[in-house]
Amino acid sequence: MYYHRDDADIQSTEKELQNSLERTYDLYLFHLLLIPELTRLHAEFLESKKKKRLATAEDKNPNLRMAENRLAAKIDSCRPLWIRAEENVLNWRNEEAFLRRLLKKVHASDLFARYMAQDAPDSFEADRQFWIEMMRDIVMPDEELAEVMEAVSVFWDNETQLIEKIETEDQPDIEDVEQSVQQAQAEGNYQIVPQDNAPTEIVKEFVLKTIRHIDAETDPESILIPIYKEKDDASFGVALLHQTIIHDAEYKQIIHDNLINWEVERIADMDMLIMQMAIAELLHFPNIPALVTINEYIELSKLFSTPKSGTFVNGLLDAVTKKFREQGKLLK
Repeated sequence: MYYHRDDADIQSTEKELQNSLERTYDLYLFHLLLIPELTRLHAEFLESKKKKRLATAEDKNPNLRMAENRLAAKIDSCRPLWIRAEENVLNWRNEEAFLRRLLKKVHASDLFARYMAQDAPDSFEADRQFWIEMMRDIVMPDEELAEVMEAVSVFWDNETQLIEKIETEDQPDIEDVEQSVQQAQAEGNYQIVPQDNAPTEIVKEFVLKTIRHIDAETDPESILIPIYKEKDDASFGVALLHQTIIHDAEYKQIIHDNLINWEVERIADMDMLIMQMAIAELLHFPNIPALVTINEYIELSKLFSTPKSGTFVNGLLDAVTKKFREQGKLLK
């Protein structure tokens, strides 16, 4: 964003990064809120059946197992969850029609039928396992849920689960993209990669992790996974962004000086950004081992850049690291 917007500055770019991280955490909370909200809606559904003109005996004396699910009640009593939800306007009540359709999907599932069966175990563990499987297999894979998320926040846009990557000598004009894709496919320079590290995919894992760690004795106040595991994590992303931008010319020169049989103009934009970030991390974050840095940025290049980027980034960062050691620049 910084390099492609004429009006961008470091301060606004850092704020945008921080905002995107905060919104990703809100996405985690928004998913977690589905459990008490669907439970509430299910209880209301049972009450409405009681009031039917021709209510059956089953309508009048419903199975309350899901309505009284202990895991859902524990999450519902998590005050920090509702405080943050109110502060950031995380409200499923505006999506009542969607929730009703989702609840019908829950009711129609074999998982729901097994859970509600009278011979099924009745315990907190069973209540927790019900929501682990329900969220994992029924709720979170729902396509309409993804559409709702995208509509609520631009930071939650997960329209596609795949990244398509092509390697070309020059950046094609938009009108020529289809032709370039076909050419890249024919030459073996085209790749489709599962977007496993997209915000929504990461958040789903955190929701399931949260549920698995809740038991009957868990204090509702401590249910949520904190946005940052360590204190330094809160400043890491912003500091890395800052160092990468202010040393832009210096890091590009370092990359240029370590190229062998390659011109700097031919380096893919994403490869250049990734290598600049790696150099910033090597020089300014002494607590991160150099090998860890190199390996992490090789993986990033494989995911976000061209099919051959991993090998290219690996070779260049290895050469840069050796030179830094010779010059006494690495404090690790």
